[in-house]
Amino acid sequence: MKEKYTCYLNEDTYMSMMYMDDAVEATIKLMEADPSKLSIRTSYNIQSMEFTPAQMAQEVRKHYPDM
Repeated sequence: MKEKYTCYLNEDTYMSMMYMDDAVEATIKLMEADPSKLSIRTSYNIQSMEFTPAQMAQEVRKHYPDM
């Protein structure tokens, strides 16, 4: 496997990522939550993980060290 990918972000730019299933599940749970137990009802920031292009490249190199 010798394909190349060019990332147009700076190597230290953080990217927020989330599995779609997790996003849907979190949204449904929030919509079904008891309003009296929520301090804010108008907006929430649902977040999962974040990493930089440099961190992603480092992890890929663990599995493909010759790239």
